[in-house]
Amino acid sequence: MGSACWVSALTLASLLAWGPAAAAEVDTAQARQVYAEVNAKLPHMTRVSFRARRPDVEYVSEVRAWSDAEGVRKLEVTDRDDSGDVVGEYFFAGRQLVFVYEAIRGYTESGRQVTRVEDRQYFREGRMIRWLGGLEKVEQLRETPDFLAAQRSRLEAADFYRKAAERAAATPAAGPSTR
Repeated sequence: MGSACWVSALTLASLLAWGPAAAAEVDTAQARQVYAEVNAKLPHMTRVSFRARRPDVEYVSEVRAWSDAEGVRKLEVTDRDDSGDVVGEYFFAGRQLVFVYEAIRGYTESGRQVTRVEDRQYFREGRMIRWLGGLEKVEQLRETPDFLAAQRSRLEAADFYRKAAERAAATPAAGPSTR
């Protein structure tokens, strides 16, 4: 057995011995690394802000995108309405989506904005591999209709906004900002 096979066998044996917690760490490791790397480099990345409307929705999103030599690395998409904001942060490694954090924010009686619901979605090789939903970070079951629909919707949104960011950055009138 080659060394790569031994490593895979040891990894599998470790995951089986350590249980779901170890598997979850493996599922989220790349996303945590990309999230930390991208956020640390934001001040040195090119930023562009623009508005975009996906063809399948009735509202216009406010979008900020940060790019470096690898392309778009982070998108922040805000959808506003009278009851609050839905803010999604999309993180990329190269052209691959690896993590999405979405917060649904409402307002208290005093007018202060608070997060009401959160979702964390982890992706690898074009597939959602883990979804933690709600403020309690409840594991959403894979291969259910809701999981698969969320995967499809999130990948389509990420692709749409990434391409819109690339067009906005290339448009002289929009002119990417460096702040």
